[in-house]
Amino acid sequence: MSANLETHGEANIDIAAFLKSCGVPIVRVDATNPQNLTWHFAQPELCQELIRQFYQGTARVSPQTLLLESKRLKDQVFSARRRNGEYDGIGGS
Repeated sequence: MSANLETHGEANIDIAAFLKSCGVPIVRVDATNPQNLTWHFAQPELCQELIRQFYQGTARVSPQTLLLESKRLKDQVFSARRRNGEYDGIGGS
């Protein structure tokens, strides 16, 4: 990956799911702190415009796509935490 690739870093999982639902590609995930993952998206200018639309209430995405992307990102969070030893197994055993 190019060292000078500009990205938009997003730690808010809801906004990250929204950006992904809009088709903006994730170029990397910073999981150095499993409590606070940051997703880095290509096209930072587009991200800023989409986020502006999101907060203005004018953005439109498919609800099914948004739910799917939200689930995928949550899976990434849980996987990162699991790798960090925060979960001992299902059911807290």
